Amino acid sequence: MNENIFRILAAIILFAAVGISSYYRRKADQETGETISRKVDGNILMTLIKIGGLILWLSPLIYLINPKWMAWSKIGLPDEVRWLGVGIGVLCVAGVYWLFSSIGSGITSTSATRMAIRTPKEEANLIEKFGEDYRAYIKITGRFLPYLGKR
Repeated sequence: MNENIFRILAAIILFAAVGISSYYRRKADQETGETISRKVDGNILMTLIKIGGLILWLSPLIYLINPKWMAWSKIGLPDEVRWLGVGIGVLCVAGVYWLFSSIGSGITSTSATRMAIRTPKEEANLIEKFGEDYRAYIKITGRFLPYLGKR
């Protein structure tokens, strides 16, 4: 099948997800007026995040511009598998919409990458502020995901 069809569909899926994310992040920033200093994470972490983000975003953009430049990374998949990927991509766009519309103004510019590193600091601050009440809360909730079943 024509490679351009998959390139166009990949671009639509990618830009739809980015557009949804950007819209809801901007809307949340306007509603809350909250700004988070990126200096909190430190220079090393911010540099690593920027390099990772550059690699993450440049790869698909290079493929969309000229697939020959990314030929070294090509995996020969049958068209059926590629169409399955398109379907999964469309479902992911729907999931991105659901995620951001559900979170509403609770979304911030922080990312999950930083959350794992920042969590111990945040928990220490919460323990300092709320003491034993927060320690009791920690015992009945999950750190990143809720516990399934009774504890």
